[in-house]
Amino acid sequence: MAVVIYFSHGGETLINGEIKKLDIGNTAKLAQLIGKQLGMPTFPILAAIPYPDSYDQTLQRSKLDAEKLVAIQPIAVDLRAERDIYIGFPVWWGTLPGAVDSRRRFLAKSSTHFVHMRGADLAIASKSFMSSSPMQRLRKNYRCAGHE
Repeated sequence: MAVVIYFSHGGETLINGEIKKLDIGNTAKLAQLIGKQLGMPTFPILAAIPYPDSYDQTLQRSKLDAEKLVAIQPIAVDLRAERDIYIGFPVWWGTLPGAVDSRRRFLAKSSTHFVHMRGADLAIASKSFMSSSPMQRLRKNYRCAGHE
């Protein structure tokens, strides 16, 4: 079986140079679309201490959390039982958010990444994810830029 897991941030975000409020984050929208199109369940990756709605406060915290393993809430599916995992995440500060750090238990036989980014390098983000998961086979990367 296959599942979609994703880390996303709702609240304020920067769109075309303006701070706007989103009820649901861009990566969450994309995850739900993929899940619906492929008939797979979707599960969020939630930070144990939620990120604030404020764009500026989230920016400050995400910078402090860069390169750090951020505590997460339990994911509502046993990922060890899954053959394929579709993993969605934004790129923050040129790398993975700490909630999606590859030291996690996101283990499956293969994974497909879909990444929401503004000007970041998809190859660097996926390499960062895979570096600590040598047993995992990356099937495909998909990039969604900006607020698309």
